[in-house]
Amino acid sequence: MGVGSVTLMVAVLVGTVDAGCVVTKSMCYADPDQGKGRLLGPGDEPNTPMNKEWCAQKCYNMKMSLAGVEYGGQCYCGSKLNRKPTAASGCTMACNEAKTTETCGGSFAIEVFNYTCSGSPVPEPKPAPAPPPPPPPPPPCTSFNEEGCAELFNPCLNTSEPYHAMPFCNPTLGLDVRAADAVSRLTLQEKFANLNNGGSPIKGLGVPAYNWWSEASTGVANEINRRGKATHTTKFAFPITTGMSFNRTLWQKTGAAIGREARAMMNVGTSFSTFWAPVINLAREPRWGRNIETPGEDPYLTGEYAEWFTKGMQESPDAPGYIQASACCKHYVANSMEQTTQKDGESHERQHVDSLVSQQDLIDSYMYPFQACVEKG
Repeated sequence: MGVGSVTLMVAVLVGTVDAGCVVTKSMCYADPDQGKGRLLGPGDEPNTPMNKEWCAQKCYNMKMSLAGVEYGGQCYCGSKLNRKPTAASGCTMACNEAKTTETCGGSFAIEVFNYTCSGSPVPEPKPAPAPPPPPPPPPPCTSFNEEGCAELFNPCLNTSEPYHAMPFCNPTLGLDVRAADAVSRLTLQEKFANLNNGGSPIKGLGVPAYNWWSEASTGVANEINRRGKATHTTKFAFPITTGMSFNRTLWQKTGAAIGREARAMMNVGTSFSTFWAPVINLAREPRWGRNIETPGEDPYLTGEYAEWFTKGMQESPDAPGYIQASACCKHYVANSMEQTTQKDGESHERQHVDSLVSQQDLIDSYMYPFQACVEKG
């Protein structure tokens, strides 16, 4: 290769390097505006396809010696800063262009830089590709017992089905009339099937199967992760603790907070609407492992707790006359047994335990809290 060819190649390479604009120094400064104007100006507020070289070219065309980029796609030009700068660390936003490894400032943070331009002007950058569309919504639930499925289901809203014209869907009728109509449409088999917590579909009402079992004695415990849509709830003190306060207002406000969170979760499909709470068995057997779930051993105290917790959970001042979240006082009367196995192998569990309680103690003690829950709560 001759000397002339080498000289020509070097000239071509030098021309390529020198063409366009080169950023020589970059600093990140806070640019909060706050009525003082931008740190560097004038500039273009709209967020457009941008990189540092393109901004430098625009400032070069305006015969300004400083350039600055902000918020991924804004360019500012000037010969000096408009005020004393404050160093920042928020210039981490990617430039708004199709292919970039550069940053272009940040939110209220501007990258100010010197530059040199020569040769052919910098081409305008291509815009960044549009973000991918959001994932499709999850398919509707075919059953409330479906994995991760707790969406509200209202057959009265579907005008293409006959249910919306039935009396139980008519909001102008009284609740007793609507409830009687709904019950009349259940078959005997459906009534039996829905005495279990799992439930079964009810064809006459157009509703799928429903899981009645959710826990909420100390906060909604059955958070359901529905396609990444999870909810975290407040956890309150155990009833054995709040029961010691003898404070009806505290019990009501605790129930109200739990009921409100339950309703919110219900509305977004991460919770059911019925809860097995509060626990109002009497804490009279110290070996029972669930004493902490009860308000205490006294029937009157436990009955008052049942009344005010249930009122708080079910009643909301935002919608009087409607149930915020459905409470269910539990467990069976005179239940103080979970499951135990003795050293000799003898085993007991609550479905088959024989609770020997006198008639007087049954009525005066064990039934009283449940009566208060049903009649007053």
